[in-house]
Amino acid sequence: MRTPACSNKPDVGRRRITAGLTAAVIGIFTLLPFLGYSPNRVAEGVPVYIWEIHPALLLLPVGLAVLTLLSARPGLSWLELYVPALISAAALLVLSLSSGHIPPAEAATARMGGSWGLWGWILTGYIYGSSLKRSSSSLIMVLGVALFFLLSGALDVFGPVREFAVKEERFFSEVRAHLSLAGSATLIAALVAVPAGIAAHRLPAFSRPAFAGANIIQTLPSLALFGLMIAPLSWLSMRFPLLREMGIKGVGNFPALIALSGYAALPILRNTYTGLKVIPAGAVQAGRGMGMSPLRLLSLVELPLALPVLLGGLRIAFVQAIGNTTVAALIGAGGLGYFVFQGLGQAAPDLILLGVVPLIAITVGADKGLKLLEYLLTPKPFRRENDTL
Repeated sequence: MRTPACSNKPDVGRRRITAGLTAAVIGIFTLLPFLGYSPNRVAEGVPVYIWEIHPALLLLPVGLAVLTLLSARPGLSWLELYVPALISAAALLVLSLSSGHIPPAEAATARMGGSWGLWGWILTGYIYGSSLKRSSSSLIMVLGVALFFLLSGALDVFGPVREFAVKEERFFSEVRAHLSLAGSATLIAALVAVPAGIAAHRLPAFSRPAFAGANIIQTLPSLALFGLMIAPLSWLSMRFPLLREMGIKGVGNFPALIALSGYAALPILRNTYTGLKVIPAGAVQAGRGMGMSPLRLLSLVELPLALPVLLGGLRIAFVQAIGNTTVAALIGAGGLGYFVFQGLGQAAPDLILLGVVPLIAITVGADKGLKLLEYLLTPKPFRRENDTL
């Protein structure tokens, strides 16, 4: 009976340290400017502290710190699952109550933006939730809390929400363009990199040039690669009108698709090669002993066993493509980068956040969703507890 108790001591100690640091960080961020008030879109923000909104709000960080510390106790360990959602809810509650801080004469144009305190609380909750064994369940609750506040209208005073109200149609159009471009690039990369990974596994002489080519593309900055393609593709579109009619030109989706596919190739190539390499030799020998042809052996034995590792490469490639697609807006490919660079050009932080916050949510959601698929397709004997959501 003593062995289980001893084995739980490191876990209890880790939870206590994590909870203590989280409580301390919440207290530190409470003392910093929590929000920024601007009378209009372009005016410089004025820092707003949490006690300026209402003195009673100082009870929130105290309550959060107490709950976080209690969650480290063995008998209350279930509470840690709800701590990230409570931290996020408290931060958004302060933001929603800040509307009373706006003078009535400026209510139509004024807005509140996040400052060190707000973003610090949300980041702390996210990091705490990510450290849990049931991290996805905790982060889903955080997302649910955010959606509740957003859909209830409690965050209408938040700057990015006001930007969204003006650009709603354009926003959803750019989200579709962003996902379409990232997904198409990942699909094209997979169609090239998976066969290349199989060839690199079967033909060792092919592996070196294949990996060298993929590595060279990865070393090039994305903006530089986009720029390198403008001149040759523009020349081709001018020289051959048919190509121009097909959408092949120096700017827009086509050069972005080529560059993003190139960046997505390496993780898929590497994981395909690795997945085939780590297959138990006994499984391959058993297939050969049954008289399987190389093609049947690949399709019925090798690829199914390598599928979880291959899916890991696809997950990495898609997440990278979502991030890289942001830069593609600079060459007219659209996507959420449109809002980011428009905001940078206009010195409008709220417009930047309108592109950045959904981008983070999409990236985290895609990573978690594909990780779930990867976990479910992994045979049970090979699943690891750390691979769960």
